[in-house]
Amino acid sequence: MAASDSPTLRNLQNITRFSDLTLDCGDGSFKVHIATVCLHSPVMTTALTSKSIEAHTKKIKIPFDLPSVKRLIDFMYTGDYNLSYYTASVILSTAHVVDQISTMGGSGKKVVPIARAANTPNYDRPTFIYEKLICHGRVNAIADYYDIPALRALSTERTRGILESEWHDKHFCHFLRNFSGSTGDSKFHQMLGTIAMEHVDDILEDRLLEDTRVLREIKLRSTIAIGFSEGTQGIDKPN
Repeated sequence: MAASDSPTLRNLQNITRFSDLTLDCGDGSFKVHIATVCLHSPVMTTALTSKSIEAHTKKIKIPFDLPSVKRLIDFMYTGDYNLSYYTASVILSTAHVVDQISTMGGSGKKVVPIARAANTPNYDRPTFIYEKLICHGRVNAIADYYDIPALRALSTERTRGILESEWHDKHFCHFLRNFSGSTGDSKFHQMLGTIAMEHVDDILEDRLLEDTRVLREIKLRSTIAIGFSEGTQGIDKPN
């Protein structure tokens, strides 16, 4: 089934007028639904239920790049995200909502079909392995920032999948140099540490990481994450 044929997206097209929250990242904004974002993010829930400017204005400023915000929204509405195309975020973008309003007749019948929205060309689709790693890493960072465990786990597995099936030492090291420390997700760092240790001889032999501090940091984060995980096993949660 094509993305544009998804029942979820067809239904979303019909309820855009009920949007009650704006997510703004500077380069783009999206009219979303409070119930949906709060279902996924306790951080956003806190912001919208406290005496904050976000709760008053019903607008949250997202300090991340536009593609990552789109993938965050796609995940919130469909449970998935893709590096090759966007889904829900296209329909919920402010520009698209305005376009929909301007193309409605007096009866409210839509002139623009959903297929056009879902198939909007994507000009920031990653091609190289390094670009894919950066994209998944940024999704992990935004998921960690807004405390969305399922998206953290998904982006970690997507990153691991690329490193295991499309391994390229130079792209991996380039990714480490430019992404190290960008996310606080311990499991993501643990995964990177495991991958780095599996290929450490090749990395050091080819001097692909002249700044070994990056490799040491990844290894340290991985060790801490593993130790914490093992230390919490067997601890009963309070009733």
